[in-house]
Amino acid sequence: MDQKKSFIKRLLGAKTAEAPAPVVDPRIQKIMEGIAYAETRGVKSDPYTFRKPSGSVKMGDDIGKYQVTEGTLRTYGQKYLGKPVDANYFQNNPSAQEEYMRRFVEDTLSRGNTPQQVADIHRRGVKNSSPAGSNIYQDPKYVEIFNSYYNK
Repeated sequence: MDQKKSFIKRLLGAKTAEAPAPVVDPRIQKIMEGIAYAETRGVKSDPYTFRKPSGSVKMGDDIGKYQVTEGTLRTYGQKYLGKPVDANYFQNNPSAQEEYMRRFVEDTLSRGNTPQQVADIHRRGVKNSSPAGSNIYQDPKYVEIFNSYYNK
């Protein structure tokens, strides 16, 4: 593909073989890996395609490597992926899962939250989370699992 066409496609957001993968800050990458560990560490199949009921009819299924619920996708898909996405698209698109989680982590950290709070908010939501910088968690056992990866 000539350089001009490649540039135009990248400018318009189209993926090309020549487009470099986004560089992820190592701290953000480690938080993402810790969340993935906490969510899908026991999964024997491809974690990106893993799907299970969340236990809440309202929230729908937990989907993918980071076990994002369908309800969360409806609420934040546009914000973190730039467009509304449905569960099947998300489940079958590892790059969308990575992009979503990277942007979620960046956004949550930008509000002064610790890595542990990011994991806790991913698990239980922001509504009942503690103030930024706190070490009080909605789901302390989940944060322990996250920390067992994050702190190594």
